[in-house]
Amino acid sequence: MSTYSKQLIASFFIMLFCNLVGMVLAISVGVATDQIHDTLVCQGIYNLGGRWSSYEMQSSYDAQFFITMIHVIIYTIPLIGTTIFILSAARKLRYDKYLKDRDYIIY
Repeated sequence: MSTYSKQLIASFFIMLFCNLVGMVLAISVGVATDQIHDTLVCQGIYNLGGRWSSYEMQSSYDAQFFITMIHVIIYTIPLIGTTIFILSAARKLRYDKYLKDRDYIIY
């Protein structure tokens, strides 16, 4: 098996691992943020419309921004794994059989 075939298989497993980690984190963080939101609703911090009840909380969206940034980080993990796999596949497809020690650089 050539080096590029091993790289392709390794990048496939990296992609699977990143997708699995992303799914587990998305589910666990989703459950945790739902529980936090329900706790805040029970304590009266949120009103029924889903907006902050006090003016200070309305003017600063720190909690919502924090939750959004966590989701952005979680959803970039599978994207990184998929990008690694696509770049490895493109490198394998563009391999020059006449110049065996060189591969093309993907920018």
